[in-house]
Amino acid sequence: MRGLVAKRALGRGSGALAVRRATEVLVALPPELDDRVDELLEAVRTAARAEVGALCIGVGSRSVDLASSARAASSCLRLARSAPGGGSAVHYDAFGSLRFLLDAADVANAALVAREPLAPLLAHDRAHRTPLLETTRAFLDAGGHHGRCAARCHIAPSSLKYRLAKIEQVLGAHPSDPELGFRLTLAFKVHDLLEVLGVGTEPDADARPAAHAG
Repeated sequence: MRGLVAKRALGRGSGALAVRRATEVLVALPPELDDRVDELLEAVRTAARAEVGALCIGVGSRSVDLASSARAASSCLRLARSAPGGGSAVHYDAFGSLRFLLDAADVANAALVAREPLAPLLAHDRAHRTPLLETTRAFLDAGGHHGRCAARCHIAPSSLKYRLAKIEQVLGAHPSDPELGFRLTLAFKVHDLLEVLGVGTEPDADARPAAHAG
């Protein structure tokens, strides 16, 4: 059924191939459809919604051979299927330097990378209504420059100094520490990427109908 839905949505004469593999549908698009990927994915999702429900989709890379793209799409699909709510679409090329996350067994593992270094700051902010997480991000974005960070946070340098001392107390090290700074920067990047992809940060073990495109 999912294979038929995909073929109907893509249209005859499109040059696309749709092959069913167990509970998945592998869709291969010709190069001339590269600029229509999002449009075609939306057509497939719309057609499937009424007949088989929400689809989880993994999209491979346009810059590699078909076999490599299919493997990349499978990894993206695994990530999409483990996201809460169902119906997620994960694009391999969107990961950039964070493609290592696709080796995660599910979103829970990727989300753990995002949450672990930030968790103490989040807990402190919730308990004390402080902006330590926001200040930490601003400090890293400013390259550790106090003047630029204070300006971004709209606070006086003295207030920034107090916040940084509190951050150091909460984290056990100053955010200017190279190792901690790297972990925090990576955590923010992962968190932002998962939000952009619509994957979220809470795992869900429910199985979903699935399709992927290579």
